Amino acid sequence: MLPLYLIKISPSEYGALALISIFASLFGVLVSLQLNVAVNTFYFDYNHDESLLKNYIGQMFSFAILMSLVAFGFIYFSGESMFDFIFNNNSIAFFPLGIIAVTQVLLASCNSIYFTYLKNSVRVKEFVFFNALIIVFQILIQSILILVYDFGILGILLGGLIPVVIMFLYLILTKRFLVNVNLKSKYVKPSLIFSIGFLPVAFLMLFGKQIDRFILERYMNLEQVGLYALLISIVGLFNILTRAYDNAIKPILYQALKNDDNKTSSTLNKMYNTYTVIGVFSLAAILLVGSHLYLITDNPEYLSITDYFPFAILATIPVVLVKYEILVILFYKKTFLLSILTLFKTVMMIGLMILLIPQYGIYGAIGGLLISNILNFISFRLLQTRLSKYKFKYQHILYRIVPFLALMVLHIYLGEIIGHSWSSLLVFGLTLISLGYIEKAALKPMLKYVQSKIQ
Repeated sequence: MLPLYLIKISPSEYGALALISIFASLFGVLVSLQLNVAVNTFYFDYNHDESLLKNYIGQMFSFAILMSLVAFGFIYFSGESMFDFIFNNNSIAFFPLGIIAVTQVLLASCNSIYFTYLKNSVRVKEFVFFNALIIVFQILIQSILILVYDFGILGILLGGLIPVVIMFLYLILTKRFLVNVNLKSKYVKPSLIFSIGFLPVAFLMLFGKQIDRFILERYMNLEQVGLYALLISIVGLFNILTRAYDNAIKPILYQALKNDDNKTSSTLNKMYNTYTVIGVFSLAAILLVGSHLYLITDNPEYLSITDYFPFAILATIPVVLVKYEILVILFYKKTFLLSILTLFKTVMMIGLMILLIPQYGIYGAIGGLLISNILNFISFRLLQTRLSKYKFKYQHILYRIVPFLALMVLHIYLGEIIGHSWSSLLVFGLTLISLGYIEKAALKPMLKYVQSKIQ
């Protein structure tokens, strides 16, 4: 939907939309208690018995509904005062924009319990169908409300909410096992304790990813916030792409760690190598998109962010390594230690941004991200070493990271000479070639299989 957004709303409106969405996400994390993360973890304690598993999922879904109702009542009466306290700009309104965004997040958190059940049950068709249906309807409704009725960011928020409401109603009306009024502590309590332990991690991780826009809003106008939010939104495609791989490997990864046999180390390292390849390829593709914004919009204000893309990509590279480390650490349920490390990273980033943003603006925010992400990887690496007996072969991972770093430096240099568009195409092509060479051993059987099917 970005092309439509960039045509129909201004950078200032985009900035307001970003800040409202961030507020809703942070509030949603706090009040949902991240129960879906607990379900994702405790699922494997119940999956030996389908009846027992459905009872557990129903208990957690019903508890999530209860928490959402309490949270909605609280935010309805206090939201306007919270917006006045948090934001400097009066154009960022809680009614109706904020309440719509919060409602979507609350209902989506309930739906996510069922989606986690589908994902871990490897019911791929149903999982993909429901998620794709939501996305398609969001696109259709947003397009109608923006293009036909000119609702602007109100149309964007309503278009996001309506399909989530429909999905929620469908689940409670057709999946009867999801609604259970008789909540039992033996199901809810362990997951709740885990969730509360993980809550600071989840909140701080999200807060750490979003605080840069709040700080920018304090020192700069909404237009600059909107431009930076667009930059981060496009770079954020990396999280969407890697989250897809997270969802795919979690059941296999956790089962391998649970088995704790002579194949576990090999499985962990293979997945890490693949994770790195997917991460690097994703970043190269995102650089290509960011360098061709002129194909989406001719607004010179939006196009001005092209110069920032290579530096934002460099700041994201450490996240490729951190995300996999976190997946492994979560298996051991050391949520308190995760909270401490995430708090350290968040405090460091806030300090760096308060120091750098007033003087360097958007470049200062990117610099703060880079330094804090590097420190974050080092701290999580040390924690994972203490928790797990399995060692990762980092020399193999560096073979995939270092060539991409060199290509990014080349892009920054060539971008000033031949233009970012051609330079990004060169980087993308060379990334494909280098990854193909590095992964040729893994690609050979795949290519032979494809060739046999063609023949």
